[in-house]
Amino acid sequence: MQKQVHSDALPVVCLHEDRPDYLVGVKLAVASLARHAPQLRVIVSCPNANAEFVDWVRAQPNAEVRVLRHLRGAGFNVKPSVLLELLESHRSVVWIDSDIIISGNVDKWFAPYTDHLLATEETYWGQQQGGDFRTSAWGLEPARRMTCTVNSGVVQVTREHVELLQDWQTMLAHPSYLKAQSRPWYERPVHMIGDQEVLTGLLGSSEFSQLPITLLKRGTDIAQCFGPAGFTPMERLHALVGRGPSFIHAMGPKPWLRPARPVRIVPSKKKATTLRDWYTYLALDVSPYCVEARSYAGKPGLDVAWAWPRSTFGKFLCAVGSKHPGTGFAARRIRSLRATAQESVPDRRLLQQRGVHADAATVLEQSG
Repeated sequence: MQKQVHSDALPVVCLHEDRPDYLVGVKLAVASLARHAPQLRVIVSCPNANAEFVDWVRAQPNAEVRVLRHLRGAGFNVKPSVLLELLESHRSVVWIDSDIIISGNVDKWFAPYTDHLLATEETYWGQQQGGDFRTSAWGLEPARRMTCTVNSGVVQVTREHVELLQDWQTMLAHPSYLKAQSRPWYERPVHMIGDQEVLTGLLGSSEFSQLPITLLKRGTDIAQCFGPAGFTPMERLHALVGRGPSFIHAMGPKPWLRPARPVRIVPSKKKATTLRDWYTYLALDVSPYCVEARSYAGKPGLDVAWAWPRSTFGKFLCAVGSKHPGTGFAARRIRSLRATAQESVPDRRLLQQRGVHADAATVLEQSG
């Protein structure tokens, strides 16, 4: 396959993963970027990858394998060192987590060169959202109250952000932080739960309070699929009258690692399960990430057999739903009415006669 020619004026995307079981996510991220953003070069860093994976990446028109020499930390804590190393040879770099799949146009987010730091909003259920608590807990002077906690699943930086990245890297290597990481996440101090808590604290400090930040909005720009309620019902309904999020983030348990045998809603004698276990499995079964992954079935080197629903109820929801399973027949009905609205602006009373609420009718008129 012929390699795509990329402009040096555009940012490069970095995908780094050191867990062999997560390489399927890297492949889908590469393939989805090739589909929706072929103009972006993708640098793949996977220290523990096998030969098959390396050969697959090298065969992609938009990607290359690169061995990074100055990695510090492990897991999520490696992010600042990866970004710093790539900024030595590129003006702008975008980190994307390996469990994110691109599902739409991302051109408006990845500007060729900007002084804005791009990141995402944390899920609604993140602990003690926003504020300046994380800043003060780190002993920094608060100067900006964050509207929400920053999620570092997507981070775009330029050389204007080198000092921020260096401080982030230093704090992730602090003995107190490393000690906290040895404990379960729910036992860690809030400002040390993970790398993004540290980044949030830094961005709220006096040293970096003037740095412009652009955050992808959860539910609108990015679907934060963290557990059954990560991508909330209201966010799914809003997506029905638009194009839906351009990023789908499979946070928490990974759908490709869920058991092949569905969890039973009624516990058996051999294995004790809870309603929560069944609900979590169902959420993975009908995850928007799986819906998007299924569109890559048949692509060379991409095994997405796991993306189809396995539970009976999951199969039912996917059969009656659309882009976002679980919204059911309402999804198809609203999309059908929206298509009609695009042909000619419909009369509000006609829409209401078809069963669409007045507020929904207004949305359809505005989007048509």
